[in-house]
Amino acid sequence: MYLDITLMKKLKIGKGDPICVVPSKKEKYRVLGKISPIPIDELINFCINRGINTLNIKQLSLRRCNPINLPDKNNLDLHYLLGSILGDGCLSVKKGSRNGKSYTLKVSSQYLPNILKIRNILLSLFGLKATVYKEKTWYNVNCYSKILVIFLNKIYSIPIGKKYFSICIPKIVKEDKSFMIYFLKGLCDSDGNIYLHRGKKCVQLRQKSYSFLKDVKSIFHKLGIYMPGPYYDKANNSWVLWSSKKSVVDNFIKEIGKVNYNPGPVA
Repeated sequence: MYLDITLMKKLKIGKGDPICVVPSKKEKYRVLGKISPIPIDELINFCINRGINTLNIKQLSLRRCNPINLPDKNNLDLHYLLGSILGDGCLSVKKGSRNGKSYTLKVSSQYLPNILKIRNILLSLFGLKATVYKEKTWYNVNCYSKILVIFLNKIYSIPIGKKYFSICIPKIVKEDKSFMIYFLKGLCDSDGNIYLHRGKKCVQLRQKSYSFLKDVKSIFHKLGIYMPGPYYDKANNSWVLWSSKKSVVDNFIKEIGKVNYNPGPVA
């Protein structure tokens, strides 16, 4: 993944051990003549002094944490993952054992194939193993990684904790049509579904945040999917993009695909 100086600065953390980076093999002689982990502060200073604005970074590491691989921004699985997290996912930091903290990425779904897909994406993109388990009628995938949580929070602005107050679409998603499609695939696999209502196929996407859903609507429109709304659902205290119009549903299925199809009515 290529990181510029601005993104590198976002990875600076105040207290504790610094984040370290491993340049790609192609960059190893350009950066201090080595490929071993380099503290982010040292790398930023080196780049500024040499007039280097962008570097291809292979890995991020942090003391007492497994390193993570950095995926290419053109990898569509990355955009699917971002959509899934901003759907029924979250980043959390909680008190752990021995006065430490536990950093977790969690995604939930009623559909096991969606969760297994997320687990496989985490392994292929970042080289991290995740745990899958069932909780009542929901399936969950948990990935415990401090460096991953920091990376997703700092680089893609995914909030830690309750997200609907500050949730937003990562800027990178809007750079390319295919990025938008795969982001929406992940988001709709988490928070959307297609179902039958009075014999007609309907598509809906539900969220707590009005501003986020309004921004999502603008992406749908760029793809030729003219979803109306958002509408407020008082019973569920949430906002919904919803349509039973055949042209909208057909375009949704054509561009995004069938997501969480439920042949029966939704209560």
